[in-house]
Amino acid sequence: MMKRSEHILYENTYASYFTAAYPIGNGHLGGMVYAEPGNMRLGLNHDELWAGYSMEVSENYNKEWFLEARRLALSGDYLESQRCLEEHLSRYDGGGYLTLGDLYINFEAENVKDYRRELDIESSVASVSFNTKNGAFYAEYIASYPKNVIAVNLKFESKTSLSVEPRLEMIKEISSSGARMTLFGECPNLCYRQLKRGTIPEDRDRHSGIKFVSVLDVKTDGCAVARDGKIIIENASSVTVYFTTETSFKNGSECGKDNFASLAASYIDSAMALSYEALLLEHKNDVCELFSRVEFSLGSESEMSDKPTSERIEAFANGEPDYNLITLEFNMGRYLLIAASRPGSLPTNLQGIWNEKMEAPWCSNYTTNINTEMNYW
Repeated sequence: MMKRSEHILYENTYASYFTAAYPIGNGHLGGMVYAEPGNMRLGLNHDELWAGYSMEVSENYNKEWFLEARRLALSGDYLESQRCLEEHLSRYDGGGYLTLGDLYINFEAENVKDYRRELDIESSVASVSFNTKNGAFYAEYIASYPKNVIAVNLKFESKTSLSVEPRLEMIKEISSSGARMTLFGECPNLCYRQLKRGTIPEDRDRHSGIKFVSVLDVKTDGCAVARDGKIIIENASSVTVYFTTETSFKNGSECGKDNFASLAASYIDSAMALSYEALLLEHKNDVCELFSRVEFSLGSESEMSDKPTSERIEAFANGEPDYNLITLEFNMGRYLLIAASRPGSLPTNLQGIWNEKMEAPWCSNYTTNINTEMNYW
């Protein structure tokens, strides 16, 4: 059985920036857990949300230009080789991977103490706990592959009022019924790099971007209603938030699924038919079957084992022995691949599936000269 320090990341502060947040994912859906008390931000992604549209460009490429560029490079004329590639083989920029947006869970949280934010990479569960003047608070975040939803389970020691607010990019329409919100959106049919470089396809106006639907719902012992772009919850001590997204993308076609809206609703219905405890158990069994295939250890627990992960990394960089930190890093790589790539999902892109920007670095694209290979190694 693995030791806790070999599969637990934790901090005693919330994440104030993207790379400090904890990632969760099920291949399709990705989440980044920031967990600021009272302003619980969850970054959201879906692997099929890309700018651009499906196009066939292979007939425009002539392998002779590749052979010429290779000849120039091998002869040492790198600038001319690059010019040849850019002029003849890079006339069409691909699409760009997009952020879906954020989900905020807001409630009163004064006099916060005993804060802990944790990621258990063995069971793929992120959690946060702290105490306030109104009592203890605890939340768990999971991205279920069997049900294709993200679920956030919140527990308050005393009755609380809160709101759940999706702040999603690219939304064109919102509808609500009871406590359920359904958000309809569409990706742009050009990415920023195409606009910047002027590599705009001539038939752009004849194509729409990828369409998508996000569905948000809650189960609570309080009262909940969706209005004004939020789900308002009152007098609650227990709340489970369910979120999913489905797109029109299928097999390289930006409009391949005509039933994506009903699919998204069915994911939420299926997840909400279970208790949260049953959903969590199903999720753990699913991910642990993959994670438990390998067990690796370099030694026993050290005095660093109970310190926040960021402190362990700093101490290790300064020469403090912490062999379990090396094991944790190994396990984290396996965790990220399980979270970002599952049967039926797209391959991992440059950032896995986690991206906070509409204009991501290198479009968060597929760079198959090395990055895709590194993701899967």
